Amino acid sequence: AEGSPPLYFVVAWLWSRIFSSGEVGLRSLSALAGTLTVPAAFVAGRELVSRRAGLIAAALAAVNPWLVWYSQEARPYALLALLLTVGLVFFARSLEHSRPRDLALWASFSTLALATHYFAGFLVFAEGVWLLAGVARAQRARRPVLVAIGAVGAAGIALAVLALKQRTTGGQDFVAESALGDRLRALFKNVVNGELGGAFDGQAVVGWLLLLFGAGLLVARAAGRERRGALIAASLAAACVALPLVLALAGFDYLFARYAIGGLVPVLIVAGTGFGTARAGVAAAVVLAAVWLATDVRVALDRSLQRDDWRGAVAALGPARQARAVAVSRSCETVPLTVYRRNSAALPPSGAAVREIAVIRLARGPSPPLHFRGFAQVARRRTTSYELLRFRASRAVSVTPASFTPVGADPGVVLQLPARAP
Repeated sequence: AEGSPPLYFVVAWLWSRIFSSGEVGLRSLSALAGTLTVPAAFVAGRELVSRRAGLIAAALAAVNPWLVWYSQEARPYALLALLLTVGLVFFARSLEHSRPRDLALWASFSTLALATHYFAGFLVFAEGVWLLAGVARAQRARRPVLVAIGAVGAAGIALAVLALKQRTTGGQDFVAESALGDRLRALFKNVVNGELGGAFDGQAVVGWLLLLFGAGLLVARAAGRERRGALIAASLAAACVALPLVLALAGFDYLFARYAIGGLVPVLIVAGTGFGTARAGVAAAVVLAAVWLATDVRVALDRSLQRDDWRGAVAALGPARQARAVAVSRSCETVPLTVYRRNSAALPPSGAAVREIAVIRLARGPSPPLHFRGFAQVARRRTTSYELLRFRASRAVSVTPASFTPVGADPGVVLQLPARAP
């Protein structure tokens, strides 16, 4: 059912064998990848533009809410950003000298990025175009560049077979279900506010104004190698949006905000180049970093700006003292129930006799009242993340999966039994 290539999941599986599959074990892989992206951004900025641009880009990467967010999630995006940023280092070196070693490393990290997420292909494609243009302009040895690009292309073709297979499962159909304009707005919001750091509000406007101020300084003051390197970085970032947008308009609509996170570090390099050209620019970079750090702290403290609090919901539910059925609105939401409460299993199709029913609904707008035959509602708890309803019966009542159709169109139900004494 997954719509991404396998590399992250293979690495995460190996990682979990060492560090466990608990929260810390799974999330620490992304935390490491996100942390390593900071020095990688410095080296990429230094190689492509200048040491000063690299330092500012790295400082902004360290506090950017989007990168910080995905450095905490057990998902491929932090690893994707790291691999593309390291690839950018060797792209910049290859663009300058076309040494076989640098080209081989660019091809290697680009292939790994492609094996992490298909959207890496847009940035890698743009890098390949620049490498070919550099060969044509400088009349350098063409063979090493063609071999490197050919190797990446071969890997892309191999992965395309998997992508076509995954497309038939419909796992990515949710992308086109939302308006393209809304997804583009989310993309520009995420760059400055992160995934759930708030709407495109005044803070997001301030963030973009500061980034555009840096771009303005770049145009007005940067020259020579700095200007050229920053313009290359800008073209790479633009490719991460423009190319999938063209495909979306042509009917292959898979443009989703988080898929384009690989273009964020080039954006920071562009801004860092402009900020580094003047004292006012350095001051603007400090202000932007402070705004982003404040967003990081706000997201960490505000439950409404975080993912659904399944751990809190299961903790509020407490252990089962008697046979209990726990229902959620969607069948996929039973997974966290089994993670946080090990004595949970899917309710058998034949049903089971229980004296308690609990319903956990995510707090997304008003919720209609629920009624279950033979049960009376005895408790209700509502937070910014979830609503927990409890129903009890005076005696054991047999329930089946069909009993829970009022909970949702595709409800999930697990049966929890009291923990046995050791």
